Order: sequence, then structure tokens, then C-alpha cells
Amino acid sequence: MEQSLVCLNVQLGLVISDLVGQTGMTIIRAILAGQRDPEALVKYRSERCTKSTVQEMKLALEGTYNEEDLFVLQQCVDTWDFLQKQIQECDQKIELALEAIPSAEVLEIKAPPLPVPSAPEQSKKKGKGTQGKNAHRRT
Repeated sequence: MEQSLVCLNVQLGLVISDLVGQTGMTIIRAILAGQRDPEALVKYRSERCTKSTVQEMKLALEGTYNEEDLFVLQQCVDTWDFLQKQIQECDQKIELALEAIPSAEVLEIKAPPLPVPSAPEQSKKKGKGTQGKNAHRRT
């Protein structure tokens, strides 16, 4: 999306910190709706924007708008919107799946007591353990 804006000579990525945040997407959608005046576009700037001044943003929004690059920008926004919808649907499915998992409190699951480890038994026959190749010579 940023590359499409750069092709339009709109340097929005330099004056806001999040191109797909509230300010960025509002300005991009306004451009796609036909608004080209930097004075009008800068009014969509959020009060939280601190990366640049209003004057710097106006300068960054002075683009050279051509139909080919506007088309590419529209394709990018449409793809972004589609992916956001897909993510939202996945989040809903995950939420339903998580709700279907019963909690331990509901099932009143109690963990079984852990067995007390016993001391390792030594080999009954001397020299038959795993002490090495020459263990039989020590007997």
C-alpha cells in the first residue's frame, strides 16, 4: 500500500506512524473517494498524530494522482479489507472453539498423586552391570 502511495507521490508513510491505522486509512479512503486537496485531507488527522506537524502532513499529501496508481491503491485497500475480514472470521472461530473446551473447574479434575521415586536398585550380579567393557574383571 505504501508503494502505491509513493507512486502517487503521496508521502503519507513519512508523516504518520501507522499507515493502516485510523488516520492513514481514513486519508487513503478519502483519496480513493476523490478527495485530492491536502487542506481537506489533513482534517482527517487524528489528534494523537505526533510524528509530524499539520504543515508537514499537508506537504506530504500533495500528490500527482493518476488513474493507474489509484487503481493499484484501490486493489491494495480491497486486499487489506478482505484480509481483515478473514482474520475477524478466524478470531470468531477460535473464540467459539475456546468456549467449547471445558475448564478444569467444571470437570473437577484432580491430579493423581505423583509416585514417590524409588532408589535405583543395584545389579544383583556383580560385574553384569553397565560399568563398561571390563566390568567382568573387577569381580
